[in-house]
Amino acid sequence: MLEIVNKAPCGDVLKESGEYVPFKFQLSRTDNGSHFYWRTGDFENTLLEIEINSKDGKITGGLLLLPGNVSKNFPILTGLDNITNGTPVVSITNWPNNHYIDEVGEIQIFSQSSDLLILISSKWQATNCISTDGIIFGLSENGFLIWILAKGLSKDQLNQICC
Repeated sequence: MLEIVNKAPCGDVLKESGEYVPFKFQLSRTDNGSHFYWRTGDFENTLLEIEINSKDGKITGGLLLLPGNVSKNFPILTGLDNITNGTPVVSITNWPNNHYIDEVGEIQIFSQSSDLLILISSKWQATNCISTDGIIFGLSENGFLIWILAKGLSKDQLNQICC
C-alpha cells in the first residue's frame, strides 16, 4: 500500500480516457525528473499505476491500464466530510533502485453518473481525503491510499473505461 505522509500545494489535473489507456490523470508538474511507479491489481484483468516524483514523493499521475469488470453498484464512501486541498506526498524511503514496486491486490472499479472510483482496498474505511481539481484521494486512518475518485468525467470518458 502507498503511505501518504504529507500533502503539497495542488495544481491543475488533466483527465483523459482512450482506447489503449482506459483512464489517465496527470497532475501539473514543475519538473521533468525521474519518477517512481507503484503498480497494483491482479496484473491480468486489473492494473493501476501511480507515478510519483522521485525527489519529493508527490503523486504526479496515475494510469488505469486494465479496469477489469466495472461495476455500477457504487459503494458508500467515507471520509468525504474531511477533505483538504493538495497533492498527496508518498513515503519514498527504501524505494527500490529499479523505480518500481509491484503489489498484487484486488482493486475494484466503479462508475456512477460522472464519477469513476478506483477502490484499492476495501479492508479499511477512509477517514480523510486529499483533493486536487476533481481527483480525490481517500486515506485510511494510518495514512494509506485506499481509493481514488475521479469526478466530473463525461459520458464518453466513462464509456471508454466501462465498455
